[in-house]
Amino acid sequence: MKAVNIKTEYLKNPLGIDIENPRVMWNCEGGVTQNAYQIVTDDWDSGKIESSSMRIVVPVKFEKGKRVTYRIKLWDENDTEGEFSEENFFEYGIKNWSAKWITGNYEVDKKGYEKEKKLEKSFFLSGVNYLATANKPEPDRFPVDCFKKEFGAKKNVESARLYATACGIYSAYINGEKVSMPLAPGITDYRKRVQYQTYDVTKLIKENNVINIDLADGWYRGSCGAWGLKNQYGCETKILAQLEIKYADGTNDTISTDRSWLWSNDGAISFADNKDGEIVDANKKPTYSSRAKETSYAVVPSASNNVPIAEKAIFKGKMTTAPSGKKIIDFKQNLAGYVSFKINAKQGQKITLRFGEMLDANGELTLKNIQCTNKKLTTPLQKIEYTCKDGLNEYKTSFAIFGFQYMEIDTEIEVSDDCFTAIAVYSDMEETGFFESSNELLNKFVTATKWSTKSNSTDLPTDCPTRERHGWTGDAQIFFNTAAYLFDYATFSEKYIRDVFDWQQKDGKLPQIAPYGGVDFFMSWMNGSVGWSDVGILIPYRFWKIYNDDCLIKQYYNGMVKYAKFMISRCGKWTPLKHNIQLSSNNKKYFVNFGQSYGEWAEPKDVFPNDWKNTVMPNPEESTAYTSNIWVITQIYRCSRNILTVAKRLTES
Repeated sequence: MKAVNIKTEYLKNPLGIDIENPRVMWNCEGGVTQNAYQIVTDDWDSGKIESSSMRIVVPVKFEKGKRVTYRIKLWDENDTEGEFSEENFFEYGIKNWSAKWITGNYEVDKKGYEKEKKLEKSFFLSGVNYLATANKPEPDRFPVDCFKKEFGAKKNVESARLYATACGIYSAYINGEKVSMPLAPGITDYRKRVQYQTYDVTKLIKENNVINIDLADGWYRGSCGAWGLKNQYGCETKILAQLEIKYADGTNDTISTDRSWLWSNDGAISFADNKDGEIVDANKKPTYSSRAKETSYAVVPSASNNVPIAEKAIFKGKMTTAPSGKKIIDFKQNLAGYVSFKINAKQGQKITLRFGEMLDANGELTLKNIQCTNKKLTTPLQKIEYTCKDGLNEYKTSFAIFGFQYMEIDTEIEVSDDCFTAIAVYSDMEETGFFESSNELLNKFVTATKWSTKSNSTDLPTDCPTRERHGWTGDAQIFFNTAAYLFDYATFSEKYIRDVFDWQQKDGKLPQIAPYGGVDFFMSWMNGSVGWSDVGILIPYRFWKIYNDDCLIKQYYNGMVKYAKFMISRCGKWTPLKHNIQLSSNNKKYFVNFGQSYGEWAEPKDVFPNDWKNTVMPNPEESTAYTSNIWVITQIYRCSRNILTVAKRLTES
């Protein structure tokens, strides 16, 4: 018997984790039943442990920054000793940040930002009355910041790690080669948590080197939510990066972001928004004519401990001509991602690309099914505007993703479908569930479900990859089981639950949307709604049942109980906005008929007509059912935990 498919924290040989006692898990190859296991690291040996469990929480704490290599040996049902597995490893993240937060050398309207945050809490920016924003000026938008640092490394390099994060989206390059994942550092509630990534850049370090980091608005300062609200987390984008080099002679070098870095924002990308797109002029290059400004941020970065966002499947499409004369490429797959192209052109020639999920009745690209529009703002744009240089132009989107199957091309340049490639971008979850039947419709249904998962999994589970791109809690909880059967969804869902509990209020209330950005008054009013905020209990519980891992329940149990008690506190309360229910006063005290409870807001009309009352009034039957359910779940775990504790004590005695 041999251990295979070995992972640490559900990740294969992870770099830069910050969990002191990580979980190691594996599968068995050969034999029938595992009888015992042994884990051996460089400086720790578990010894033979009689157990059928194929996971362990490593009981020792290793030095921060250390790379821990380990092997696993198994014994089968006959207690026959197997061979050691191949060597695996996990590596802890950064020990200490010597780097400084840096930003572009320009001024932002911080006072205006604070005023804007106060206004957004008012009713007049609610989804109900969003037209009131029609005359509100748009926040200032800035070109992409370009940072640069040159350094030497004149010794033999043993290892090199780049640790990087940002308030915004960053792209990092060493000696011209991109090292960062797409859309780094992902999305969190930046006011509570900022996550960093670790990159192995050992092979890229030369005698003379240059680091380039480009920084765009991202979710931090760019468009968020259905209404495209800006500056949701702050108005000053910034980066934090630290390159640590270990030499063969035992010495070290550290290159950190500080005011010595060069900066300018006069490069090729004059506009970048994670939803709206990019404006690019290939004739421009950054001059790096100024220096970065040091700034600060109150939140200490933590490791993402999650699968990275990655470029995955690629698609070539078929070009046709619409009645308007514009070219349209059908990539034959609805996906979330971006495009690359190679085009020969003359200097100054322009090409505009728009992305959408469907064509209208006339065969023209339409975005009406995904856009929200008021008198001033339409979002998302899903558009690229590119000005060519002379000769070969090579482009790939850097700071945005779109939901699309079709791409409209508006240009005088002669192009063909071979010039363009669509690239699907999503969190790199291992596909674990497979289905095939004689019914082709069922096969297509499963394939569509998988693509829906992929297109809505860029560091968080979203409701759609276009219009809102919100981490709606109701969508996330109801889809969890499906996603967990089809993919290794563990680290992805763990990260999302951290997002949920990052927002939890003192009274126990949980949010409707996590991370909490792009939220107007109306959406904030829905916080604590049953079927939605219950995500904080339902996903940890389902995670336990599917993965046989109670880590989320252990970590967030107190918060789960707080939320359950919050909902129970609503039982029997009175509100003017309530449904009349035919119950005695004695029984009404057990009903949740208070607060806003979104519940099953999209029931079939013949069951429950959907009108305005469904979004402003509780549905008492559903609210009560959900509340009783989440309380039962918290008690099930409390009881099971107590039983296990008693059983352990009896065994020890």
